[in-house]
Amino acid sequence: MAYVTRLITPVRFMINQSRAFSTAPAKLGLVERLNAGENILCAEGYLLALSRRGYIAHGVWVPEFILEQPEVLKSVHYEMAHAGSDVMEAFQYYTHREKMRQVGRENDLEKINRIALQVAREVAQEKNLLFAGGVSNTNIFRKGENEDQIRAMFDEQVRWSKEEGVDYMIAETISFVGEAKIALDVIKSYNLPAVVTFTIHKRAPNGSIQTLDGVPVGIACRELLENGATVVGVNCTRGPEMTLEVVEEIIKFCPPERVCALPIAYRTTKEEPTF
Repeated sequence: MAYVTRLITPVRFMINQSRAFSTAPAKLGLVERLNAGENILCAEGYLLALSRRGYIAHGVWVPEFILEQPEVLKSVHYEMAHAGSDVMEAFQYYTHREKMRQVGRENDLEKINRIALQVAREVAQEKNLLFAGGVSNTNIFRKGENEDQIRAMFDEQVRWSKEEGVDYMIAETISFVGEAKIALDVIKSYNLPAVVTFTIHKRAPNGSIQTLDGVPVGIACRELLENGATVVGVNCTRGPEMTLEVVEEIIKFCPPERVCALPIAYRTTKEEPTF
């Protein structure tokens, strides 16, 4: 994930890469660094990286291995730091109550989240990086039917993240504006900066790039900024070129310095925009 105000040059990459070996204390938080005009790089992609290594089963995509082998997760955090990330994001993707219920491990819900947070925090402190928690798409959002259930799921993950000392929260891979607004409201209730990113699957029949509840992505992101999000953007499903297509729509409505993007490491095309 890159919170971008300009293109990242080779010199810029070297500056970020050097932070992986820095021993200087990190003095500024996300908001302060953005206000100072800094680009922030957040390397992640734990789900696919660890599934390729055989630690996550395809289908439900729940990272149960964290409970038994946290050292494996920690090794990937070190790889992200070495690659030049400014942030250690806790691997909380699909560790929410609904996913844990699907694999019969709802009783381990708090445990898996706290382990993920503690592992990320250890590396963030060692490498002097920002520390982020995360919530993600629930896959059960139904407008007007289960908002309270969604809010409760987000709330427990954000509460544990706050207790473990995160600098900010990321709400990622959201397809519905309604679900994104719930996540943002919960994060704000804990006085944490919020980065909220949509995943965009296909264009609407009229050609508009929009969320699954029919809101043009630029307008959706503008609404989130107006409601208090720190950074908005897009993540997952699309490769770099198709992700930039979405970013171009977003910056028509939002300040570029408050826009982020995290493409997947696949080549996607206009004919097949998602993987």
